[in-house]
Amino acid sequence: MQESSLNALEQVRMYSIPISDSRVGEPITWYLKALQGAVDVVWENIEWNYVFSKIERRLDKIKGHRTAQS
Repeated sequence: MQESSLNALEQVRMYSIPISDSRVGEPITWYLKALQGAVDVVWENIEWNYVFSKIERRLDKIKGHRTAQS
């Protein structure tokens, strides 16, 4: 008998369990505050340099375009 090249599939079931213990919520809150602090540090140290080139509209030169004056 030949071995199948397909792997066996596993079924995983998940259940949500409400946890109202403060020992669970406090570390999550601390982690989120620390993560936001790290994002703030990175965001504040980004040097923003925008250079917008001047865009000139020359609609009268577009083939088939009609202006309000014509």
